[in-house]
Amino acid sequence: MMASVADVVSNAAATAGVIDGGAPVIMAPAPAGTDEASALATANTSAHAADLLGTAHLGFLELARYAGTLAITDASYTTVDAANSTQFL
Repeated sequence: MMASVADVVSNAAATAGVIDGGAPVIMAPAPAGTDEASALATANTSAHAADLLGTAHLGFLELARYAGTLAITDASYTTVDAANSTQFL
């Protein structure tokens, strides 16, 4: 019987030691960036930044295409204007 009591006391002491050692970890707030919400916010911010950069890249390509179209239109206008001016000499 005394051995059983000693085992229970030993188990209780071991459990108390684990709880005592774990209590500061449980009670202390996690460092910023280590909790799930921060990880999700970081992932969402990264995804949003990648989407924004992709959209900006597409906007740049669209402006480059527009500039090319303007250059072709200008060259065509110059060619047609030069051809028309030679007809009335």
